[in-house]
This record gives sequence, C-alpha cells and structure tokens, in this order.
Amino acid sequence: MVRRAFLVLGFFWLAPGLAQGALKGENLLVPPMPAGWKKSYEGSGNGIDMVAYVPANESADAWTQQITIAVYGGHNNAKPRDLQQIVTNGLGQNCEALHVEDRGAGTISGLPAGRWVTYCSRLKQLNLGEITFHQAVGGHSHLFLVQRTWRGNAFDISRPPIDQATIGQWEQYFNQAAVCDSADPGRPCP
Repeated sequence: MVRRAFLVLGFFWLAPGLAQGALKGENLLVPPMPAGWKKSYEGSGNGIDMVAYVPANESADAWTQQITIAVYGGHNNAKPRDLQQIVTNGLGQNCEALHVEDRGAGTISGLPAGRWVTYCSRLKQLNLGEITFHQAVGGHSHLFLVQRTWRGNAFDISRPPIDQATIGQWEQYFNQAAVCDSADPGRPCP
C-alpha cells in the first residue's frame, strides 16, 4: 500500500496512533506538498503504488500542475536510468516533439538516483503541452519516481513556456527527498 511506501515529511500518512519510528522496510520520504495543494489520486496496480497532488482549485481530470509519486515494488536494485529510458520512450510515442534534458545522476541516501526533464510540445491525445521534472531512486527493494509536471497549451519545443528559474525551483523540492530503511542503520526511518 502507498502509505507504507512513502511518507510526506511533516505529514504522517500512517494510521492514527502509529508512532514515529514505526516505518518498516524501505520508504521514500518527500517534503510537504506546496501550500494549498490536495491529493487528487491514489491507487495501486501491477506492482505500482501511486499518489498525485494538484493545486486546490484543480482536479485529477483537469489540472495545470501536478506532483506524482510512484513506488514500483519488487524492483530490487533497479537502475534509475532504465526507468528514464522507459518513460522517455513512452513520451516519444505520445508527443508531437520531445526534448529530454538530462539533469545528472548521483545518489540519494546512498542509493543510485537520476534526474531528467522532459519537454513534450504536444501530447497527441490531449492536444496540450507538458513539461515534467523526473527524479528516480533505485532502492534495494523498490524503485521510486517523483515527478513535478506543468501542463498547458501546446508549445514550440525551442521555446518552452517554463523557464530555467522555475525548473531550478522544482529541483530544490527534489533536493529534499530521501529514502529510509528500517533494516539499514545507515538510513534509519523517522
């Protein structure tokens, strides 16, 4: 269940009465959502637990901004770059024009991580443009993906409507993510 796979720092989604320090296994820790955002979707299927957030005046079906957190269970020591390739290939089939900006590889909580930004000029099925900052972390038992997305009018791929300063602000959010593991004293859970 998603509640066991990740935790929003500052907002504990665990069952009432469950004390801090009770997280078991490997968990993604993310900072609180932006002020005024709400959960728009939560679901599980095919080994993936997912939750999405949008601004308060938007919905799961009609949004201009979204933060999505996905946990892929059973992907022991998966490589974030493999997920990047899968995501990029899928977008390549669904975008009129696609540009991928690699933001580098590194580690988060000692685990392999990768970041990239996709610029989709127009999603064919929606006739809308989309820009997404992706961060993947390959855990010992899960693969974690956090995404921050803007969606709006289709755009010329050479002139995206989101500037690098905004992308930098999104990146600051991602810099706060961590992974804890109750079985690893080097990455204790709160």
